[in-house]
Amino acid sequence: MVRSRRLVPKRLVIRPTKLLIWWGNLSRRMGTIPLGCTTSGNGVEGALALSSSEERPYSVQKVETALESADLQVRLFTLAAGEVIPWHYHSNVADVFVGLEGVVLVETRAPRGRHTLRPGEHCHVPAKTAHQVSGLDGAPCRFALTQGVGAYDFVPVGGAGTGT
Repeated sequence: MVRSRRLVPKRLVIRPTKLLIWWGNLSRRMGTIPLGCTTSGNGVEGALALSSSEERPYSVQKVETALESADLQVRLFTLAAGEVIPWHYHSNVADVFVGLEGVVLVETRAPRGRHTLRPGEHCHVPAKTAHQVSGLDGAPCRFALTQGVGAYDFVPVGGAGTGT
C-alpha cells in the first residue's frame, strides 16, 4: 500500500545539514558513516558526496549521496524542469520519498497512484511496485530518497510515459 502524509517528527528538519545529522545518528547505530563525512560527538561533519559508484539508466541534474551501506541508501535528488526518473521497480528495497523543494510527483502502478509531495511531505513505495518520479507539470524539484533495507537494483518497466 502506498501512503502519503505530512511529516511531523520532531527530529526531522527539512534542511540538508540537519538531515545529515539525523542520518549520521542513524548510521552510527547501523555501523555505517555517510560518504564524505566523519563522525563527532554531535553527529556527522562534512559535505554530501556525489554518488559515482553507480551508473543510472537515466539522467538528472544532481544526485548527492548522504548515506550508503550494503543494504541502505539515502540520496538527495535534484530534477531540472522536464527531467523524469522513468518507470521502474526494485526487487528487494522499498523507497521513501521526502519532498524538499518544489512539488514532487511520484506515480505508481499496481496499485495505481499519483502522489504529490510538497516540502516536508512523504510517501512510501514498497518493493516490486512500479513507479516513476518527476516534478509536477514538468517543473524542477528536489527530494530525499531512502532505499532499503536490502540489495538495490533498478528494473526498467515498459510503457514509459503511457501511464499504463
